[in-house]
Amino acid sequence: MKAMSKGVRRIAAATAFTWILAAMAFFFALRRVRATEEARVYHPVTIAQMAADNPAKWAHVHTHVEITGWATFVKLEADSDIHIRICDSAAIKTMDRTRCVVAECIPEIPCAAPRVGQRVKVRGIYRFDAENRMHNWAEIHPVEKLEVLK
Repeated sequence: MKAMSKGVRRIAAATAFTWILAAMAFFFALRRVRATEEARVYHPVTIAQMAADNPAKWAHVHTHVEITGWATFVKLEADSDIHIRICDSAAIKTMDRTRCVVAECIPEIPCAAPRVGQRVKVRGIYRFDAENRMHNWAEIHPVEKLEVLK
């Protein structure tokens, strides 16, 4: 076997060093993201509290919220978001803005869609959707974590 020339050895060493630096940068970036996620505080609120909030007055002061309720409608929308209606009762069959909110899972933060009738805990960003006259409801969009409860 021929010995590698000095130039080839330098290029190989530089390439290996570059890969090691890239791996270390990725590792530390991943640790920062995980630390941020673990440090985030989700404020438990009821569906009724979110639904009763007047967006013109914004009495609700928390951006990151956690709710628990029943999935009463689940649909994959054309924009690839999964819309999940979460109500304070599994018996609710239509959108009741006083007893339900909408949770939206987005492709960038995917979640496993629950089945209708399952009890869920949802964490994410609180907002009010006044996109059109048909909406005007409280939302968690995007959902950052969705857990099916037993």
